[in-house]
Amino acid sequence: MIAVIADDLSGAAEIAGIALRFKLTVEIAFVVNNNTTADLLIISTDTRSMDAVAAIKTTNAIVLDIIKLKPNFIYKKIDSVLRGHVLAEIKAQLAICKNKGALIVPANPSMGRTIVNGHYYIQDVPIHLTGFANDPEFAVNNSLVKTFLHEENDAIGICNLADGIPLNGIAIAEAASMFDMNAWAKLAIDCPLLLAGAGDFFQAILLEKYVETKIINNNDITIDENTNQLLVVGTNFANRVKDIKIISEQTELVVYMLDAIFATDQIDMVEIQKWSSEIVSKINAGGFAIMAIKSNPSISVNPKILREKMAIAVKMITNQIHLSKIFIEGGSTAAAIITALDIHQLLPVIELKRGVIAMDVPAKMPLQIIIKPGSYPWPDSQFDSLISKSASV
Repeated sequence: MIAVIADDLSGAAEIAGIALRFKLTVEIAFVVNNNTTADLLIISTDTRSMDAVAAIKTTNAIVLDIIKLKPNFIYKKIDSVLRGHVLAEIKAQLAICKNKGALIVPANPSMGRTIVNGHYYIQDVPIHLTGFANDPEFAVNNSLVKTFLHEENDAIGICNLADGIPLNGIAIAEAASMFDMNAWAKLAIDCPLLLAGAGDFFQAILLEKYVETKIINNNDITIDENTNQLLVVGTNFANRVKDIKIISEQTELVVYMLDAIFATDQIDMVEIQKWSSEIVSKINAGGFAIMAIKSNPSISVNPKILREKMAIAVKMITNQIHLSKIFIEGGSTAAAIITALDIHQLLPVIELKRGVIAMDVPAKMPLQIIIKPGSYPWPDSQFDSLISKSASV
């Protein structure tokens, strides 16, 4: 068995999708399942949305439980742009697992995310000049990758393939291509280091152990008007904010969070019920609705509380109608909704596109949840026909 500790639910889902290509059985859980029979057990900790103290405490508990299962190896899945408490969690895991050091390979060249000469680029653009500069919790203000870890006094090394892997300490690997990624995996596969990174590094590691099976992705999720489906947009990534704004101008599918809910950190259940009822009415009319937040730069809001409000609203919606599918953008939002719905296990069934994973909910069948990171795109045809139809009405 392989174990993965993921700091975010969308990252856990991405890893699951990669594993499906290798025909591995996969389980995503939120606490360690001692009775799992899966080839790959992924624990989603949601530590990225916690403070550092809580993240370390959670990491300690999960690592202690995982090592009791005696997995073949443990992979630490982190955000590809190093958001969260990456260094603190890696240090906590090192202290328990007694590795001599850690190799962090966060780049995702297949997604245009590269590290060259110590700097991070998105499609060849320095990361601080992209939408990641406006992240409400982990804003990026320069492209020097060592500064992403928020502990500049630590002796964090930057290594490249010419230098090889340091056999102790913590180092971040440069990678500009999938060739580089595969080379790192060959060097790392039998080394005594803790291996941490994003999806591309995990895929490269699996390629060293298994033969990849190319699965033809089902790039179109059918929106069946005879069932009830909801898209929850929990990301403020600039491109998605623009996309949803365009959809709201062309259709009546989008139901934005009410101002009375958004403008305060207080949780007003009456106002949230009004919002959820409006969404239910929209779904009853056409089988589909989009829940979103219309951000207001002039109002300072707590993103964690916003996620909690969205999760409460989704719970209220499911109390009124049965949803067959819930599409969720943003791992922290997905985690909040999963918690509100009292879901403890997800079984990934298909990778629709890199990072876009459909998962069955065994305890609430026939509910299916489809998750993707906020900065990743949906499949090209996603929702297009429904939105076009709605716009023409």
